[in-house]
Amino acid sequence: MDLSAPPSSSNNSLETFLDLTSAFESAYQPHELHKIFDDFKKMEDDEKLRYIFENSVFSAMNIQPITLEKDNESSQRMRKDGNAEFAQRKFESAMYCFTKSILLAEHSQDNKNNNNPEKTSDLANAYFNRANSLFQLKRFSCAIKDLRRALQSGFAKNQCYKLHALESKCWEKMEHYEKALNTFRLACNSQPESGQGDNNEPDKAVVKRINELASKVFEQKGIFIDDEEETAAIAAPSRALYIEIGKYRPKLPDTKNTKLRAASSAVEMRFSKESGRHLISNRDIPPGEVLIMEKPFAQVLMPKHWQTHCFHCLYQTDVPVPCSTCAMVIFCSESCKEAATYHSHECPILGNLSEENMATLTILATRIALVAGLESMRTAEKYLQNLDNPDYPESIAGQACESSDYLQICAQVTHKEKWSGMMTFQVGLIAAYVTLLLEKTGYFGSFENTSPAKNTKKAEVLAKMLKETSGMQPPDQAVLNKGFNRKSKYTTYYSTIPSEKKENMLLVGKFLMRHLMTLRSNRFSITETLVEREKPQGQNVTYKSFGRAVCATLSLCNHSCCCNTCWELIGDHIVLRAIKPITAGDEITMTYGHNFHTDPYEHRRRVLQSDFMFTCTCEACSEHWPTVRESMERPPAFRCPSCRSAMPETSSCPECGRDCQQEFFLLANSWERFQVARAKIDALEITEAESQVLRHVAAVDAVVHPSNIEHVMALDTFKQICILSGRVTTKNF
Repeated sequence: MDLSAPPSSSNNSLETFLDLTSAFESAYQPHELHKIFDDFKKMEDDEKLRYIFENSVFSAMNIQPITLEKDNESSQRMRKDGNAEFAQRKFESAMYCFTKSILLAEHSQDNKNNNNPEKTSDLANAYFNRANSLFQLKRFSCAIKDLRRALQSGFAKNQCYKLHALESKCWEKMEHYEKALNTFRLACNSQPESGQGDNNEPDKAVVKRINELASKVFEQKGIFIDDEEETAAIAAPSRALYIEIGKYRPKLPDTKNTKLRAASSAVEMRFSKESGRHLISNRDIPPGEVLIMEKPFAQVLMPKHWQTHCFHCLYQTDVPVPCSTCAMVIFCSESCKEAATYHSHECPILGNLSEENMATLTILATRIALVAGLESMRTAEKYLQNLDNPDYPESIAGQACESSDYLQICAQVTHKEKWSGMMTFQVGLIAAYVTLLLEKTGYFGSFENTSPAKNTKKAEVLAKMLKETSGMQPPDQAVLNKGFNRKSKYTTYYSTIPSEKKENMLLVGKFLMRHLMTLRSNRFSITETLVEREKPQGQNVTYKSFGRAVCATLSLCNHSCCCNTCWELIGDHIVLRAIKPITAGDEITMTYGHNFHTDPYEHRRRVLQSDFMFTCTCEACSEHWPTVRESMERPPAFRCPSCRSAMPETSSCPECGRDCQQEFFLLANSWERFQVARAKIDALEITEAESQVLRHVAAVDAVVHPSNIEHVMALDTFKQICILSGRVTTKNF
């Protein structure tokens, strides 16, 4: 079974979101659709959702939750494959097979309670086998964790001595001899239950091993791991695939900002009609300074990374913990699994959310709603009508912005007035689809039949639904094709739902619609860096995007094609740093993925308008700065450090008369050391390189025009350091 691919149902009666959109497209003539879209855009949010829920085409669709369920038979097959690989000493391949077996194995209360002393569950067997592979790969702490998971998952009591014996070997390899000795004694005490050996005659090999371990404990002179250290070692998430380049630990210069809790006191929030809510500096900021450290309100993985990265913290892991219910996602540790309380609602519908035509932003919008919860949505609903009022953002610009404040996420700009009727309808359709799925999994209360019908044609499912809800026969295609403005004479599924549940469905649907709109211009792409050490320096580093996130404070940064900051996910926080000197009063900006030095002006203008619904008026766009390729064909451009006027490479400014000889001298001296620093970065020695790169950035920014290739090169080099300070892995799945 290929777990890397999204699940697909063999049941022809189940219909996906693509089926839903196709049904609407085939049900109406083009001119009717245009009329529907225009009318839909003018409606209030409540009315939009009712419009879809009560429509005969939507109601006729057999929309059911889809997920990849546990399957012990498939788990056993994967474990058998793993055993074959292990026998050939292909331990990494064996570990991969055992991991798949773990993900597919069913979880039960009987397993957890270990009610059968003579039979080991499939899950426990898979954990034990993976622990053996990890031991052979010398990943001893991970092996110990798997052995303890096997014990908790229903390992036969009369075979537990095997677990303890292997754990003892792991502790010995880690030179924790006291733990090794105690665990081996536990194995000896467990062995009689297996029916092997004579309890009155200790085995000579056993006595010999105990003596060896006791001798090592004595030689170690009492230096052994204590209980707290053991707990930390075993409970730590499995993130061995990541490496630390340098010793950078991001830290805000101060925590005195009472308005923006995730930002330093150098950052202030302002409002203007042109820029909306935005951030400015209230003092001069040097390059490299941390401006914002913010934990995302919500973050999600792209579906293709669901089985390579932790579903909660988004760290890559090859020794995962499975979801207890589905076989679609993984976690890096039990702590992340317990923290992902929202997953119980996502779990039954992950197959629907991973459809090809469902964007990652739909998953993120769903996650935001689930993290916030119904109570937060009810509170935010009081402000919903005001959020799109042009004057409302100004009224909250002076309020404190907390990273965990759901209202701040809701207050992000939708640009809904710029959305076409067709786009608005598509958003409404997605919101209604996800809301109905949540209703069918019991999110709004109990639901008796949450599993889709098996091996049934669509007409039969529809007939059953109508018979159960209204006692009527299913409508023919002509009835299904009736327009929105014609009330169906058949009872819809939505009409059978209790009124209180309907109110909650409309509430969630409204906020899903809003999040789908705000995320278009207020999401962050999460990346990690792959370092392949076997490749030559300069060619061994690649970057990949694997997730999306939404933040309250960071989203206040507007775009600029010549931005003055960059950000990177470091640990659990997104860290924003200045990449060049920022003068007091300047706006703090970031790039939305398009820079003047890589993308020509017309291309940037077109893409930003299409994807983010605004026209950029930054300095680079207003002055039509050249790309790097074009800049190489032009003579160097310089500017005065004081008045910023253009000037030739001379010792004084023709405009203000300032003597710039010292700045040009510093620039010349900095250049050679900058080249040495770049070589160190290629060798992944970023700690030593960072200070010299920052000095060079300051020297270049003083007299070189920002459109010049030398200026671009200096800033890009520091950006590379920031990237290498984030999540760096040595293995790519």
